[in-house]
Amino acid sequence: MIAQATFKDRTPQSRDQFIDGLKESLGDNKVDILASAFEEGKDPYLRPYDLATKYNEYVEDGDWVKLYEDYVTQNTGTRYAKEVLLQFFSDDFYQRLDAGEFELKDEKGKVKLSNPTEAASNLYELYIISSNIKGEGDFEFGRYFTANQLKWYESIDNINDFYEKGPSLTSTDLPQNIIAPLVKELIVSTEQSIQQKDTAGIFRFAHAETIIPLSSFLDIAGANVSIDKPQDVTQNWNGSVISPMGANIQWILYSNGKDVLVKMLRNEEEIAFPIETKTYPYYKWEDVKAYYQNKLQKVGVSLDSSLEDNIELLQKKF
Repeated sequence: MIAQATFKDRTPQSRDQFIDGLKESLGDNKVDILASAFEEGKDPYLRPYDLATKYNEYVEDGDWVKLYEDYVTQNTGTRYAKEVLLQFFSDDFYQRLDAGEFELKDEKGKVKLSNPTEAASNLYELYIISSNIKGEGDFEFGRYFTANQLKWYESIDNINDFYEKGPSLTSTDLPQNIIAPLVKELIVSTEQSIQQKDTAGIFRFAHAETIIPLSSFLDIAGANVSIDKPQDVTQNWNGSVISPMGANIQWILYSNGKDVLVKMLRNEEEIAFPIETKTYPYYKWEDVKAYYQNKLQKVGVSLDSSLEDNIELLQKKF
């Protein structure tokens, strides 16, 4: 078996916990598991967004940015931001923040807070993760929001993920195309396992920024439709379904020694490949491989390409 992770601490930790649980479930049945992690800046598969030059320009200043900002600063967003922030700040400080006097950056120098809307959204982000840090103290940030405010901030968080990482606008496939090298690797490693019969499982541990575009590129229903109007996103695309905590996509292979079938699971539930089959949820592996190979060819990713080729492709094309 093979278990890969990104360089971030949390993914090797998840990988190792998974391996421990797998070994325990196997009992006395011994299995060799090759665990590894990609180097920072040399991972075109699980963290392509670190390498994709045009994609990062798109994230910072793509057509979606103004569309999104105009939506979140409409009357509802402005009113909710003020209501939330005045629980902590004076009206005078709020006015200064609204006037653009403050600009807070992250460790990479990216501006993360420069106006009331961003400040309230950052507080909402703390609310999202508060359930994971209960051992650190009483950080129930939900107390600072009404039910309607939480619903609003959930919707704009969903919209942001949709445009930045998902199917995005009809004018671009960039957010999902950066995941093409990973899809190539899925096809190649699966085919190799079938031919050589020497690998029982390949497990990859990554991030929401990986699984959201992967879901789009794989043309999973509900994960791959582009939308140009932010107000229409939430009713058509649900990030909490596509990438909840512990999200996973599985390809499980079945063979009678001659034919190979594959079934896909998302978060442990059977879902369809975007091709025809008479034996749902089972699909002919050759049909699945051909479908995605065709998509890969359209974006310039060859099944014969190496890791170095894929790094260069992301840096120059994506």
